[in-house]
Amino acid sequence: MERKSGKRAREDDCIPESAKLKLGKPDPESFARRYQLEVLNKAIEENTIAYLDTGSGKTLIAVMLVKSYAHLIRKPQNNIAIFMVPTVVLVQQQADVLEMHTDLKVGRYWGAMGVDLWDRRKWEEELNTHEVFVMTPQIFLDNLRHCFFQFETVRLMIFDECHHTRKKMPYACIMNEFYHRKAIENVKNLPRIFGMTASPVYSKGTTSASCAAEVWQLETILNAKLRLVEGAEAVEEPLAVEGR
Repeated sequence: MERKSGKRAREDDCIPESAKLKLGKPDPESFARRYQLEVLNKAIEENTIAYLDTGSGKTLIAVMLVKSYAHLIRKPQNNIAIFMVPTVVLVQQQADVLEMHTDLKVGRYWGAMGVDLWDRRKWEEELNTHEVFVMTPQIFLDNLRHCFFQFETVRLMIFDECHHTRKKMPYACIMNEFYHRKAIENVKNLPRIFGMTASPVYSKGTTSASCAAEVWQLETILNAKLRLVEGAEAVEEPLAVEGR
């Protein structure tokens, strides 16, 4: 686990209001803080878990990471990026941010859309249309299990609130059933892993030794190194999302 110091966060993940005034798609790197760029560079180099306080800009790092993979996932290539979040509200929020700050084709998916009833042809249409898929993890897991998505085409997997990667939870099943199995088979070009959390320890009231064990388990299952940014400085304006 790596540590990085900074000032304490106060607000939700955000991007300066001035970005809204720019023509075209605002470039997140133009207003990112130094610690965000440092975490981004680590995430580009290796699988990373960003451990930052709520309000310290984890979403901005994720957006910049997606942009760094644009050349690998842009059509007509078949490669894709997967951005997983645990709630429908976050599906909408993160998809809005990606559309605001990238020119990539973003699809958003959650259970109430009836995706459980979609067949291979419908998912092929989505794969032919979109480059970034924002969804709840159970949908991605089901698609992998039904072979609607080919794991080899996934270049980037983002796990929002990745502390939910435990036991039989969908995040854990995705890693155990697909990522680690492919790693054992020596499959090349496994997707980059980026996890985000404000609390990497899932259990409450545990001892220091138990906390360390949970962090180790999280790093192991995500095959990633946890990078702690202590008290990263807060940003001043809410995320620049059209219509908000």
